[in-house]
Amino acid sequence: MPITELSCFVCGAPIEQSNYLPGWMGRFRALYTVLENWNAARISGVGERHQFEDVIPLDQSVDVDLSETTMDNGLVQIDLMRSKFGEKYPPDPPSIPQPLWGFPLHDPCWNLLCTTDARFQEPRAVQALFDLCMSHPTQNGVLNWGHNYDGLVKYDVDIVKLLPGEEARLYEPERGGTFQEYNPMDIPMTITGTRGGPYTWAEGGFSKDRNTDKGFISRTSMKNDPFGRLPPELLLDILTRSDSRSVANLRLASRAMANLGLPEMFWFSRFWPGQEFDYIFAQPAFRAAVPLWINFYDRAQQLRNHPAFKNRRRIWNLACQLRDWVILRLESPVCHGSFCKSFFHPDGANEDKEWHTAESRVYPGTSIFSVGCRSLNDATVTISDQISEVWASLIILNGKRYVSGLRISQADAKSVQLGYRHPKHEVAFTWDSPLEPSDPFVGFHVAIDNQGIRGLCMISAQGVSSRWNGDHEGVPKKSITCNGQVQAVKGGFDALKMISIAVHSLQKGMEQSKTVSGESALWYPELPDPTLQLMPVQSQRLPRLMGHMPYSICLFGGNDGRLLPYLTEIAVWIVDRSDLGIHADNFHIWALEFHYSSQEESLKPFILGQVPEADPGTGTYKCCRYQVSIDSPNGERINGVDTLFQDPFFPFGLTFHTNYGRSMQIPPNFGSVISEDDISTNRLRPTEGTIVGFSGVLKHGVAFQHLGVACIPS
Repeated sequence: MPITELSCFVCGAPIEQSNYLPGWMGRFRALYTVLENWNAARISGVGERHQFEDVIPLDQSVDVDLSETTMDNGLVQIDLMRSKFGEKYPPDPPSIPQPLWGFPLHDPCWNLLCTTDARFQEPRAVQALFDLCMSHPTQNGVLNWGHNYDGLVKYDVDIVKLLPGEEARLYEPERGGTFQEYNPMDIPMTITGTRGGPYTWAEGGFSKDRNTDKGFISRTSMKNDPFGRLPPELLLDILTRSDSRSVANLRLASRAMANLGLPEMFWFSRFWPGQEFDYIFAQPAFRAAVPLWINFYDRAQQLRNHPAFKNRRRIWNLACQLRDWVILRLESPVCHGSFCKSFFHPDGANEDKEWHTAESRVYPGTSIFSVGCRSLNDATVTISDQISEVWASLIILNGKRYVSGLRISQADAKSVQLGYRHPKHEVAFTWDSPLEPSDPFVGFHVAIDNQGIRGLCMISAQGVSSRWNGDHEGVPKKSITCNGQVQAVKGGFDALKMISIAVHSLQKGMEQSKTVSGESALWYPELPDPTLQLMPVQSQRLPRLMGHMPYSICLFGGNDGRLLPYLTEIAVWIVDRSDLGIHADNFHIWALEFHYSSQEESLKPFILGQVPEADPGTGTYKCCRYQVSIDSPNGERINGVDTLFQDPFFPFGLTFHTNYGRSMQIPPNFGSVISEDDISTNRLRPTEGTIVGFSGVLKHGVAFQHLGVACIPS
C-alpha cells in the first residue's frame, strides 16, 4: 500500500496501488510540468502507484536530467500534489531530486473529461486545467474545489457548525464496497454509433441543426389553451427543450400538448446535454425511421439507480463543472495589468508603494497550500485622470459570485483593465446620484471570503457609496480607503478570479481605520457605522488568530442606542469541561443572548456566537446558561466588561459592570477550579460613550476568541 494518500482531482476517489481491484482505480495520468515551468503543462500517459513512489511514462521532450528518478522499466518518478515551491534544487543528499510534479487523475476520468469537450486534447485547455489545480488547496491528498465530490469525501467538521470566516477541510474519501468503485467508462448499457443528431459540438458547446422529421399526432385546439394556437413544430420544439418533469406538467396542463405525440426526436432529446441522461454520451446519429430512442430511454430509466450509472452520473457532473471552469479560463486567458514582482513572476516590476489591502486567506508559492487561496498573478493599473465609469466582471463558482476583474474608464477616454475581463458578465457600478468632480473615488468596501473577492462597493471622499457589485449579504467585509483620489489599484488573481485588492494614493498616509487599529478590520455581517467607537481586547495573544477571521458584531442597543431601554437580560452560554481536569481547558464562552421587553416592536433575541448543543451523553462537557438581569427601563446600562483568560487564546469568563455600581461575574464559581494566579484580565471601560454592542472573533468548538465593545457618543 502506498505510504501517501492521493485522490483523483476529477472524481475524488483514491488512486490506488497498481495491483488494486477494481483495476481502473490504480490507473492514473498526471497533469504535470517540470520544475518551475508554470506555463508548460502536459498530460502524461498511464502511470503506476508503488509503495514508495509514483511513476509515469517518460516524455522524451523533457529536457532535464531524470537519471536519478528513472526506473528500470523506463518509467520516471513524479511528485504528486506538490504545493510548496522555491526550495533548493537539486536538494542536498540524501534527498533525490524530483523535477516532475503535478496532479493525478484516473485514466477513465481523463477520458470522461475529454468527452465533455474535445478541447481537452489541446495544449491550451491542458494548461488552463493545470492553472486551476494550482489555484486550489490540497487537503489529505485531495484537491479541494469547494465541494466534497458529491458526498464522496468527508469534511473534518459539520459545515453547518462553521462560524463566519471559517472553512471546512476535506478529510478522506469513502473506501470499499460503494458505488464509487464502478468504472465511470463502463456502464451496463451500450449505445453504439457516432455522436451526432440535432446537436453537434461547436467551439462554445453545442449548436442546433435543423431537423424536419415530424412524427407527431395531430392536435385538438382548445379555446382557453394558449398552446392550442401554436403550430405542432413549435410545440415539439418546446417539449424537446424541456426537462421530463416539465414535459409531464405541460401535458397535464395543456390538451394541445397532450394530443401531441412524442416522436423519436423527443426521446432522443432526453440524451442531449443538460437533459436527464446527458451522461449517457455515446449517442448514435438520429434516424427517425428506426424507433429505438424510446427503448433506450426506457432502458436508461430502469438502470438509473444501478451503481455504475450512479457513479457515471456523479463523475460526469463533476467533469462538466471542471469543463465549465476551463471554458471560463479560455474565454479570458489574459490577466490584464502590469505584473508585479512575485514568486510566480520574478521579472515583474518592484512595487514599493504604500497600499491599503483587502485579501482572502492567501498563501504564497513558498508555503504549503492546504487552505485558502493562492495568487498566480499580481498586477496593477494606474489611474491618471478623473474616473468616469467602472465595471466589474462577475463569475459564478460553486453557486457564489466572485469578481474576476475591473475595467476603469477615465475622463480622458482612456480605459484600463485589471484581471480577467468577461464582457458578457460585466456590470457597471451605479450610484443613487452622480458623483461630483469634487468628490473623487477614494477606495472600496470589499466583501470577501477565504476563496476570493465576492463583491465591491466604490467609496467617494465624502463617504458616498455606490451600489454593491457582486455578492455581499452574509459575507465578511472590509473597507480600504486612501486620503485622496485613488491613483493605482492592485489585484491578486488565481486562475479565475480576484483574491486580493489594494488601493494607492500619492497623498502620503492612509486613512486609519476607525475599527481595530493594528489588527484585522474584517467585519461580519456588515461594516460598523464609522461613528461607532470600537474597543477590542488589547493583547499580544490575538494577532496570529486575526489574519483572515472577521470580527462578528452584534449591536444589541441598535446603531443609535434606541434598543437600550428595552434590554432586560443578557444570557451567557458557557461550555464547562472542568470535570475532565485538563489545564486551561475548563470553560469556554460560546454565545451571548440579548433579550428585550418591548411590546411595541416584538423584538426577538439577538445572538452573538453559537448556542452549544447538549452533551450527547458522553460526559465530556456541560452546557451552562447564566443570566444577567439589566434594569434598563430605569436607566441601568452596561458601562464596562472584563474578559478573563486562562488559556492564552480563549476567554473563559466575563465580568459585566453597570452604571448602578453592580458587577456580575460569569461563571460565578470558577474560583474553585481556576487559581487567580492563572488568570489574566483585559478590561474594557470606555471613558466616553455608551456601550451598544459587542464584537468577537468566533471559532467553532470553542466559540469566542476575544470580546470587544462598540460605543456611541454620550
